[in-house]
Amino acid sequence: MEQPTPIELKRQISENVSRSRKILIALPTAVTIDRLCGAYALHAVLKKLGKEVTLASSASFLPSAGFLSAMPEVQANISSDRTTVIQVTTAHAQLEELSYESGSDVVKIFLKPRDGQFLPEDVSVSYNTEPYDLIITVGAHTLEDLGSLYTDNSPLFFERPKINIDDDPANEYFGTVNVVEVTAAAVSEIIYSVIRSIESAVTDEPIATGLLAGIVANTHSFQDPATTPQTFTTASDLIANGAKQQDVIQHLFKTKEFSLLKLWGRALARIKTDTGHSLLYSQLTVADFEKTGETDERMGDVLKELLENVSGFQSVALMGETSSGSKLMLASLPHVRLEAIAAKISETFTPPVNIFGLYQVVALNLSGVSLSQVEQLLVDAVKTT
Repeated sequence: MEQPTPIELKRQISENVSRSRKILIALPTAVTIDRLCGAYALHAVLKKLGKEVTLASSASFLPSAGFLSAMPEVQANISSDRTTVIQVTTAHAQLEELSYESGSDVVKIFLKPRDGQFLPEDVSVSYNTEPYDLIITVGAHTLEDLGSLYTDNSPLFFERPKINIDDDPANEYFGTVNVVEVTAAAVSEIIYSVIRSIESAVTDEPIATGLLAGIVANTHSFQDPATTPQTFTTASDLIANGAKQQDVIQHLFKTKEFSLLKLWGRALARIKTDTGHSLLYSQLTVADFEKTGETDERMGDVLKELLENVSGFQSVALMGETSSGSKLMLASLPHVRLEAIAAKISETFTPPVNIFGLYQVVALNLSGVSLSQVEQLLVDAVKTT
């Protein structure tokens, strides 16, 4: 398939955005700081243009981005309400009167013609899939990467134009417009060029800061070998337009929220290891969340801290007590049969995602299962896999 030139791509992006009123920005189930920051910047630009914008992801956990000003809500699901449209052509008859009769399990619709007769082939049924007339995906290789956001609303994704933004060569080019740049060092770097297709420059300080944060996070402060001269040029332009580089570095690498540190400390105090099976794990109770002012949504951040500060283990797990049971997050190195382990614990779990360096992560919500039961299930699954 022949790819459009940069000028054609810019025109396609601009045309799709300009003729859209309600836009959905969809993130995959694996949400990184880079993807979240890029989506944040795109959301802000589209709002400035007067669009109605929804940011959504069915991810089981989101990275902390409290340093971004006016961060919009990331909705876990979108409305899948669809109005059934019954269309009747008037080629054979003109309508004089419409009425209906509602029974316990049936609705009858009566069409009285003024002349002629309505035929069965004159009637068709369709769905009005409002409210979105454009979908922008950020960092999804396939539509399936969007999880339940896609599976619960698949007609919407098939019937609406899509701008597909990604930096991975595994991308399946499922969009109406595909902005896939495999040489880019970050999705935020690509979104910078997408925004410039809509506006000539990125001059808004929060937007510039969000894009710079995504690039800095994904390149580990420009230390990643994937960082290119174009990456530095983009970062330089963002800084020149108000991006707060020192604030980004401070928040991403030097500052930890005190409540998160307290929660991490409680997890550290309960660490257990199974050296024979290269497993390290810990748990957090409802009391831990209450006393630190945090929720189980921060388990991803605590797991990340564990992964960054321990070594020598092939699998690292964190269990959390919830109001309905327990939640388990399990991270393993690529050679570990992570899905096989997860399947022994529960039939339902999120697909493995790579968001913590080399580690792949799955999340399991276990209704009616206590922490002690989860611990036993985990240990047994690791031992027998």
